[in-house]
Amino acid sequence: WSRDDPRYSDWKVETKVEPLEGPFDEDACYSTCRACEARLVVVIRFEDAKPIEVRFVDLEENWPEGYLA
Repeated sequence: WSRDDPRYSDWKVETKVEPLEGPFDEDACYSTCRACEARLVVVIRFEDAKPIEVRFVDLEENWPEGYLA
């Protein structure tokens, strides 16, 4: 959804300690590896609520600084 769509504010949850400048948002998400079932953290970059890039993947225990769990 675009930023002026009423649904955008429902989707947008502040999960980054310091927001990004510009039209981008990032969210750190919990995930699980399909191959080995390891618990992971994945940081995804969004532009107007559309995922555009995976920025980081690691074990959940290595949760990146600056993102709320």
